[in-house]
Amino acid sequence: MDADPECARGVVDVSPSAGRVCCPESCGGTCGGSGCSGLPGGAHDCCKGTILADGQSCDANEAPCVIEEAEAFVHPGLLNNQQELETIRENANTNGTLMRVGFLKAQANELASLQWQEPAYSDLAEVMFGRGQPPTEWAIKASARAAYLHALRWVVTGQSAYRNKAVSILDGWSANFRRFIACDDEEMEYSAGACERSIGHEGAWVAAMFASSAEIIRHFEPNGATVAWPEAERFGRMLEAMLNQSRVYVHPEVTQLFDGNNRGLSIALAHMAVGVFNDDRRLYDEGVALWRRMLPKVVVDTNGTLYEFEFRNDCSHYLFSVYALTQAAEIAFHQNDDEVDLYGESNFRVLKALGFVGRVLTGEITATDEEDGNRVIDCGCDEDNEDVATAPGLDLPYNHYKYRIGSSSSLTKLEEAFAMCAIEGEMRPDDSRSMFLGWSTLTHGELNKL
Repeated sequence: MDADPECARGVVDVSPSAGRVCCPESCGGTCGGSGCSGLPGGAHDCCKGTILADGQSCDANEAPCVIEEAEAFVHPGLLNNQQELETIRENANTNGTLMRVGFLKAQANELASLQWQEPAYSDLAEVMFGRGQPPTEWAIKASARAAYLHALRWVVTGQSAYRNKAVSILDGWSANFRRFIACDDEEMEYSAGACERSIGHEGAWVAAMFASSAEIIRHFEPNGATVAWPEAERFGRMLEAMLNQSRVYVHPEVTQLFDGNNRGLSIALAHMAVGVFNDDRRLYDEGVALWRRMLPKVVVDTNGTLYEFEFRNDCSHYLFSVYALTQAAEIAFHQNDDEVDLYGESNFRVLKALGFVGRVLTGEITATDEEDGNRVIDCGCDEDNEDVATAPGLDLPYNHYKYRIGSSSSLTKLEEAFAMCAIEGEMRPDDSRSMFLGWSTLTHGELNKL
């Protein structure tokens, strides 16, 4: 028999009693209730008690069958869980800790100030992405990062003003945003169709960032107390609207456009993040499936070679692949699902990718200049390098492999990069990119160190 786990081809019972069952449509468009044994198919097909007693799961059978309840999501459960947020609060308030250093860096950012001027949300129903960040793109990406910083400042300080600021930002967008719109390819000097395609990954970047701040605001419980957020459901609908515009790129034929680059991974990350926030198992599972598909295309071998760096000579976007890989893996870790260990899958390619990043940042591996074929070092982290700020966010995966599972030997080059890149203070303690959240020295710096 064909499985029908969501009873798409049958009728779900409406009884408030425990357990959910699926009856075949031959029961007359109803399932269970008084007189069910007299329906076509009798008690075997149409009575809830009989179907529950038979115990045939819809995961492996069609109706009549028992609908398996999906395991509830852990909240907060994106980049940090409740216990970790409490650890962040304690360590960020303790002098001498790495998280304290990370907190001082984060709170110094202008986006973290209560005086940061929020954009005019009524002018932002439509958001356009493009070269040089058009005003609406700048507004939405700055807002996503500002909301995250204020959520973290609330966690650390306990001051409600920071939470209120984050809520104001999130509510402002959810009350006004309607859709992403494509830029003009010719005006942006893009190839034909690039503006429309960019909505897929740009929208995913924004949705994932917003979801991370919203998850904290909705679910963090300071001192065990729940704090209400009246417009949380509306915000969740906005996230799904954003994701719906990038969902077309999840289609197997379309994702071939993303082979080897960070875009498919970014869309996978957004699906997982929005799926958790909205308690939508379908979205989450789609994200996991896409992440698994993209992994061997982005990290092309078990040595950790990153496609965008090695084969596209790209000294910036290859790190976007690492951020999307590891932030998605961190979400899966917090969901405590034994069947979804994204950090450990595919011969620890993610761990090897971190080693590859360390080798790039320390200059051991260099890119090729496509104009003259010479090898050049243009993506390291020396103090004269304008690309020095391209490597925030790495304390998140480093904490996992260093302190949760103890894979120290594979992290030597990344540790060298941490030391080298500290010259300008751009990598540790880190700041953030406009596409992916950073400040990982605050959120993950020695988080699990015993």
